[in-house]
Amino acid sequence: MTTASAASQGASDFSALVTTCAAPILKTLASAAMASFAPSTILTPAHPVEHLSSPPLAIKDELAACMKAFAAARAIAGEVIDHAVDGLNEVCYTLDIMGEVKHERLQSLTGLPEGHAIALHKFACEWCGKIDAKRAHHTV
Repeated sequence: MTTASAASQGASDFSALVTTCAAPILKTLASAAMASFAPSTILTPAHPVEHLSSPPLAIKDELAACMKAFAAARAIAGEVIDHAVDGLNEVCYTLDIMGEVKHERLQSLTGLPEGHAIALHKFACEWCGKIDAKRAHHTV
């Protein structure tokens, strides 16, 4: 065997070695690249989302639940909110009429600062809207 043919044989052995080693790697890379073009599988819940929402609260529990959520949203102490709920209950206020009451009246009944009374007015209106929508959905 001549030097040229030995070099040629060595080069073809090296090429065969590279091809043998690289083929599985290239196949894996190609599969991964093609998988990224495939549409993703969208998981759907076992039950429609509307069936997963909780039923609306009993009317007698709405005010306390709303006030508790308001306290959490505004970082207001529990005893302050308890006092506010007592003030509203004393004059028989319910959540559904909170939107009809001026914030000054809410402030005097609850003892909350003016800013919190204004925020409570807005929060209660939004809360009541969500409860009404929930009631409408659950009565259908």
